[in-house]
Amino acid sequence: MDSSSHSPRPPRGTPSPCACTGRRTPKSLQRSRERKQPSRCPRNLGRTPKEGASRWLSRRSWFSYRLRCNWLSRANEHPGSGGRKKKRRLAAIRSIASFAELPRRVSRCARGVEFSRRERRARGEDPMWRTPSTLALLFSFALASPALGADSWSNPHPGMALLRRTTSTPWRIFALEVDLCARGVSVRATAESERRKTPTAFRSLTGAQAVVNGDFFSFENYYPIGLAVGQGGQWHADNATMGFIAFGPDHSILSAPTEVLASRPDWMREAVGGYPILVENGTALTSFSPAPSHCSSRHPRTAVGLSRGRQKLWLVVVDGRSTSSVGMTCRELATLMADLGAWTALNFDGGGSSAMTIAGTGTVNSPSDGSERTVSNHLAIFADGSGAPGSCDLWLDEV
Repeated sequence: MDSSSHSPRPPRGTPSPCACTGRRTPKSLQRSRERKQPSRCPRNLGRTPKEGASRWLSRRSWFSYRLRCNWLSRANEHPGSGGRKKKRRLAAIRSIASFAELPRRVSRCARGVEFSRRERRARGEDPMWRTPSTLALLFSFALASPALGADSWSNPHPGMALLRRTTSTPWRIFALEVDLCARGVSVRATAESERRKTPTAFRSLTGAQAVVNGDFFSFENYYPIGLAVGQGGQWHADNATMGFIAFGPDHSILSAPTEVLASRPDWMREAVGGYPILVENGTALTSFSPAPSHCSSRHPRTAVGLSRGRQKLWLVVVDGRSTSSVGMTCRELATLMADLGAWTALNFDGGGSSAMTIAGTGTVNSPSDGSERTVSNHLAIFADGSGAPGSCDLWLDEV
C-alpha cells in the first residue's frame, strides 16, 4: 500500500478536524486542550459575532451556538465531572440553546455534540409532530374548539335577535334582544285570570311571539310574591323586598326593591316582579340586598334587563342542573347581563321555572324538570312587524 496517498495519522490526543470544513483544529483550541478544557467547536464560523453573522448566523445565534458548543463538548469529554452546579448550568444552556433555531449545517459542524429530541424538534429535525396520529389528534381538537364559547345569532321575528351561547364552563345561554321601538313590538304581562300556566300555554293563549317565566310564587295558590299588573289590572301589590319591571304606552322602567310603589301610575299597563337587582347604572353588582340564599349557588336562571335609553329589552335564560350546563350564581348572571349591554337588570324566578318559548321554534332551552313548569305569571313579547311600537320609551319618566 502506498503510504503517500494517506495523510499521516495525528498523534494520539490531537483534536480531529471539523466534519464540515475538514480544517485542522486551530492552535487556540490546542491551547485550551493543554489547559484541560477540551473543545470541539469549529472556529470557521468567525472569530467575532460580526464575522460569524456574515456567514450563516445572526449575532444572537452566534453567541448561543458558541456557548452551547463549548459546554456540551466538555460534558461529552468528561460526563462524570462538574458536580451539581455544572449540571444545572448545562441543563439551563441546553434549554436556552434548544430555541436558538440554529441552521442544521452549524449543528453538524459540532462533532461530538448530541441534540436531544426536544432540541431536534425545535429545529425542525424531528418530524414526530407530523405523524398521522398526532395530526389526527390536532384535527379533532380543532373541530371541538368552536363549540366552546360559540355564539349563534338568529332573528326569529321582526325586532328580535336571539343569541345562543355555549361556553366551556359549561353554560348554555339564551338571550333574546328586543327592540322596543321596532314596528309592531309590544310587551304584555299575565293578568290574574291567566295565571297558573306554562310559558308555552300562555304564548298559545295570547298569540305572543316570545314568552319567559316571571316572578317567584307560591305553589299553594300560584300568586306571585311581588308586583303583578296585567292588561292594566293590578292583582298583587308591591313590597320592600321585590323589584319589578313595568311597561306602558311609551314607557318602560325597572324599579329597585327599595322603591315601593304606593299606587299604580296611569301609564303602567304591565308589570312583573323579581329580585334581586343584578345591574345598576351599567355595573354588575357583586353583593345583593336582600341576599337570597339561592344566589350563592349555581341554578337555572331567568333575568330581564333594559338598556340605558330603555329602548332595548333583554330576556335571558340560562340552563342548569345538568352536565351540559351547570347554571349560574347571581353574581355570574349579573356579569352576563352587563356584558350584554343592560343598564339595569332584574332576576326572575329560576330553577325548574326557567323557560323561554318562541313562536315557530318552541321551547329554546332545556328546563331542568324535563318539561316546562306551570308558573304564576309571565312576560310576553309581541312582534308582528306592523303598527306602532307599544312600549318605546320616549319620555324616560320615573315612577
